[in-house]
Amino acid sequence: MPSIQEPFALAALEEFVCIDSSFINGDVMIHCLSYGEGEPLVFVHGFPDNDLTFHKQIADFAKDHTVYVPTMRGYPPSSVPTDVDRYSVGELVGDMVALLDNLQLESAHVIGHDWGGVVLQAFALYHPKRVKSLVLLNSPVLQPFLNLLQADSEQQKLARYTLPYHRYQPGDSKNEEYIVRNIRDPEWRRYVAKYLEASPIEGMLNYYKKIYPGPPYGNPPPDDVSPFIYKVPTLILWGLDDPYFSLKHLSDLWEWFEHSYRFVSIPDAGHWVHQDAPQKVNYEIRSWLAGFNAPNAA
Repeated sequence: MPSIQEPFALAALEEFVCIDSSFINGDVMIHCLSYGEGEPLVFVHGFPDNDLTFHKQIADFAKDHTVYVPTMRGYPPSSVPTDVDRYSVGELVGDMVALLDNLQLESAHVIGHDWGGVVLQAFALYHPKRVKSLVLLNSPVLQPFLNLLQADSEQQKLARYTLPYHRYQPGDSKNEEYIVRNIRDPEWRRYVAKYLEASPIEGMLNYYKKIYPGPPYGNPPPDDVSPFIYKVPTLILWGLDDPYFSLKHLSDLWEWFEHSYRFVSIPDAGHWVHQDAPQKVNYEIRSWLAGFNAPNAA
């Protein structure tokens, strides 16, 4: 992939030693950067970002943590399988298992934005003992969101942005400016557009083709929702100006969490809440993590 001029904001990471590594899960190579020393934190990006979308979190947490930022399959420099079936939930969860195994971590606090949060939710549902806690950054809570998408006209209207992703075929226009239109930081928006221009995009869009339901809608919710009950402590940080997801799916959160959860709404922040309100996001994550280090913490 050609080199891309990095945003000036990434200069804040230069004070930290960066370890550039990769690991193999089957025939897929996953790229991973790490910064700092201390208790491990794993941040997983979403679409259309890469690992450095969390630069404002790395610059804070690497002062007293080891921060790992993998690049998901389908996103260079990680492998880009072209077969849509290589983006099944099972394969994506397998990447997270392989990541922790490669890092020799029995468990970790995991933080995900957008699709990264979706993958980490599935990881937490399949492997709860490997997740100390789950932190979601504008990543919809899976089953209540899917229920809403099938039945709610407002959410179906909001989901229309995914229809071109379902239809995309290699060789079609990537339409980078459309994809990045809701990134508020102009420098990061330009960087991501250049990243998309330089990268194959079909792997990224295979997440939508394989996992995100398209029309026709109307499928009923499952009879047994117990497999979708989270058994790990969870923090949800939500930018209220998100243009993609209705707040309705967050109305009955207590039904979906067996252990403690915390929901924090963040006004004047959009889908990229970690970039729009980094000080608030970092503060809330630190407050959350502090509870696990308190004398009486379980």
